[in-house]
Amino acid sequence: MDIARTVRQFAAFAVLGAVVWFGGALLVPPRWSVTRSRAIAAPTDRIQPYIADLAKWPTWNVFEREESAMEALVDVPGMNPGAHRSWTKSVFGPGEQTLVEAGWETGAVSELHFDGRPLVRSTFTYETESGGVVRVVWTLSGETHGNTTARWKSLLAGSALGPRMQAALRELQTAVMTRR
Repeated sequence: MDIARTVRQFAAFAVLGAVVWFGGALLVPPRWSVTRSRAIAAPTDRIQPYIADLAKWPTWNVFEREESAMEALVDVPGMNPGAHRSWTKSVFGPGEQTLVEAGWETGAVSELHFDGRPLVRSTFTYETESGGVVRVVWTLSGETHGNTTARWKSLLAGSALGPRMQAALRELQTAVMTRR
C-alpha cells in the first residue's frame, strides 16, 4: 500500500468535505423563522395579558416547563415596551427577554438573547375570525449571521421548535379559557 497515495486521498476527501460543508451552507438562507397558530374563542383583551406580561409566560409556555431548573426573574414588570426578564439557568444558558412592542389589538414582540447566540425575535399577532374567535399567530425568527453551523441548524428549526410552540399555544388557550 502506498502511504503517499493514501495521504493524498485523505486530503482530497477533507478538502471536498470542507467545500461541501461551507459551500452548502451558503445555499441555506441566513434568516430562519417558525410560525404556528391557534384559534382561541376569546377576545384579544383576555389573550394579551398572557402574551405581553412576561411574568405570566410560565403559566403557558412549555419551553419553560421543560426546563425545570429555569428560574426567570422579571426585573421590569408590566405589559409595556421595556418590560424585561432574565434567567441564569437554562438548557440554552443564561438569557434575557425584553418586550419591544405591545398593542391590545395587534399583539406583542419581544427579543430573546441567549448567552453567546444571535438574537431570537418572538412575535405574536392576532387575526379576528368569525364568532368571537381570535387566531393567535406566533413566530420565532432569527438570523445566523454567517455562522456556518447555525445555518445548517436553522434547517431543523421547524421540527425542533414547531411542536413545542404548538403545545405552548394549546396551554395558552387553556390559561385564557380558565383564567389561570
